[in-house]
Amino acid sequence: EALNGSFTMIIQSAIVVIGTITMLLVLNWRLALVVILIVPAIAVLTGYFQNRILHWNRKVRKINSQITGAFNEGITGAKTIKSLVIEDKMQADFEVDTQAMRLSAVRAGWLRALFQSSVIFLSSIALALVLWRGGVLTRDGLMLVGSLSVFMNYATSVSTYVQELVGTIA
Repeated sequence: EALNGSFTMIIQSAIVVIGTITMLLVLNWRLALVVILIVPAIAVLTGYFQNRILHWNRKVRKINSQITGAFNEGITGAKTIKSLVIEDKMQADFEVDTQAMRLSAVRAGWLRALFQSSVIFLSSIALALVLWRGGVLTRDGLMLVGSLSVFMNYATSVSTYVQELVGTIA
């Protein structure tokens, strides 16, 4: 069900991005190029971060599995552990595993936050450039204020859906 929801979200976001970029090209192709330039940059960021985030998330799940297994063994083998007097060793092993899991989870979260912040930063730069250039075109009478407003709404929409698409992938 989660895979189906993610797949549907990816398809929906991709269709909206393509349709919106088409409308941007119709409105003003020069300004649209600025918006379009963020898509490859975001794709590069996604390629760079996706494997790293996946690696750390898998590490967290693996360690969590080890902790769960050790915890289960501790419960089912409580008499054996007490008779062998290895409670301290079991406690030390548990602390090592939970520390490793915490560090891995922090690393995965840090990478995810850096990735999403980078995408938002790139999108904001593109929107700022569009607004600046669109303002110059409006000032020079080459573009109407209403057209710039519509263009900014479309550009914001592309930015939002690209960020949503990236969030789903990451």
